[in-house]
Amino acid sequence: MPVSYHAIIRQMKKELEEVDSSASQQHVLSKMHVIKSLADVVINSYEETSESISQSKSEQPQMSEAEARMMGISQSPSKKTTKRESRLEEDDANGDSIFDF
Repeated sequence: MPVSYHAIIRQMKKELEEVDSSASQQHVLSKMHVIKSLADVVINSYEETSESISQSKSEQPQMSEAEARMMGISQSPSKKTTKRESRLEEDDANGDSIFDF
């Protein structure tokens, strides 16, 4: 069961309050290690979540050839089909305009 970030932050605040009331340097140091460990838990879970999201976006399911045919999609590299038009090649024509006579 995942622990919410708010619960971890509440625990970090509790540890910080105990640091304020402590006079012993050893006790302060041990509480700081606890706070650091809690921060690492949040950071590591965030990084794992980010990695899993980016992996799921990069892994797109492949469509089978049968599915592609059913949808009317060609999976082979598309070949451009161009109509060859006979163009007028005249000296006074200036390009592909419909107004070229």
